[in-house]
Amino acid sequence: MTKEELRQQLQDQLEKHLQENPNSVTVYAGGREPERQPWKKKPSFHDKAFAETIAELEKAD
Repeated sequence: MTKEELRQQLQDQLEKHLQENPNSVTVYAGGREPERQPWKKKPSFHDKAFAETIAELEKAD
């Protein structure tokens, strides 16, 4: 039995099954494509320390 014969046999079995019981297969809506989010840099330890220092200097003035 070749692959093509096997595919045809499986297709025939599927069609026969669907004719006998058409409600046996439930079709669901496909999922949405994920939206492309802009890349955001995670602040490093040094970035956080710099921001804190700037905030302290602005608060002191």
